[in-house]
Amino acid sequence: MIDQFTAEYRGTQASSSDAQILVNILRAKDNVPIHFTDLSVIHGSMQFTAGAGASIPLSQNGSAAPDILTPAIAVQNSPTFDIGTMDTQDFTKGILSPINIEIVKQLFDQGIDPRVMFLLFFRNIRTSITATT
Repeated sequence: MIDQFTAEYRGTQASSSDAQILVNILRAKDNVPIHFTDLSVIHGSMQFTAGAGASIPLSQNGSAAPDILTPAIAVQNSPTFDIGTMDTQDFTKGILSPINIEIVKQLFDQGIDPRVMFLLFFRNIRTSITATT
């Protein structure tokens, strides 16, 4: 059970991060402040209980009460999570620093569509052609 829930939590964290990046890209395009948070810790609590109860037939005015069997099974999953802001001085310095060209090259090498890369990382391209005579 823990493996299954851990995989689901990882998927949730990845979806949350992807959505945050996409929203920030759209906000940056519109020159609106961007915000970064981190789903830093997910706590989980699982509880399984089972039980059964039965009544004892008692005589009541000469008649027996019917027998009753009461099975019970309960499963409880109680995840909690902590969201932390990433608005620290180090984070801000890092996000405002120029991207190392090697990182951009690695993304190109991984096969990401160059049109997407140009939209994300470059405002424009200037070429300089010098003529020699």
